[in-house]
Amino acid sequence: MNGSKPLAAVLTSKEDIELLANQSTQILDAEESRKTSLLKNHEDRMCSRAAHVLKRLMLTIMDGQPGIGGARIKPQEWRFGHTIYGKPLVHPSCSSIYHFSISHTRGGVACAVSPDIGVSIGIDIERCFRDPLENQVERHVFTSDEIINASSLHHEAKALHHSVLWTLKEAWLKAVGLGLNLPMNKVGFIGQEIRITKTHVPYWINSKARILDLVACKGYVSSCIDTEIQAQRKSIPDLM
Repeated sequence: MNGSKPLAAVLTSKEDIELLANQSTQILDAEESRKTSLLKNHEDRMCSRAAHVLKRLMLTIMDGQPGIGGARIKPQEWRFGHTIYGKPLVHPSCSSIYHFSISHTRGGVACAVSPDIGVSIGIDIERCFRDPLENQVERHVFTSDEIINASSLHHEAKALHHSVLWTLKEAWLKAVGLGLNLPMNKVGFIGQEIRITKTHVPYWINSKARILDLVACKGYVSSCIDTEIQAQRKSIPDLM
């Protein structure tokens, strides 16, 4: 990974989220507006709009940094596409170097942008779990080592531990672009180390990744991860 520095932002202030969301009519494109309008809950719609506005603002900030972009594309001018796996990307007509990731939950918004063509980024934000995950769900989300390591924690600590691991896994899956196509319990985190069940991961996935940010405050947890990516990829049916 080179020396280029990614940007990451996490917002849980209602005022900040509303300030961004209120700019959506001037900044978002038709598809973004359509998708955000499908959310039934008002607060969910506001957070989704805010996340997309924040994404565009951060890309413009990144693009204006000396030695990175220089074109200074306006927030409303960015265009987007996605891979065959559903990972959102900046459209090549705007730039071929930036990677980004957004996440939102009720009352929380997060966004990360990477200026390195060879380094993808993922971010996730969730409300802290009030209770630990039930055993059946736990087995589908965590590795056996993660379950053992959390078994001795008391109720509140275990709930927070589960919240942190959940966001780390979501962030990594976003970074590599697989989303739910790879079971969460096939990716394990032991401290700062990322362990992957190789029999369930395609050869082009690189396990060399960094935990860039881990925030737990005001009832929310957010994790941000970047990872080197390979150019050659296989289709989804070949992954499992």
